[in-house]
Amino acid sequence: MNFFKFNSKEKKDLEGYAKYSGIAFQMIATIGLAVWAGLYLDEKQSLSQPYWTIGLTTMAVIVSIISVVKNFLPKK
Repeated sequence: MNFFKFNSKEKKDLEGYAKYSGIAFQMIATIGLAVWAGLYLDEKQSLSQPYWTIGLTTMAVIVSIISVVKNFLPKK
């Protein structure tokens, strides 16, 4: 019994899951890296408020949203 034979609908569904989970991991990595870099810069500069963390995290969220929107737009 072969478990790795999929019909076309199942294959299309699996490709969709892989695409969207890849987008989610990319967003997590981008935002996580921005938070880490912001915390590092805030600590390095001994700031009283987390300006770098807030700024870099906000930019990372915006970039991630733009990336997701570009992935959802139809390809030309």
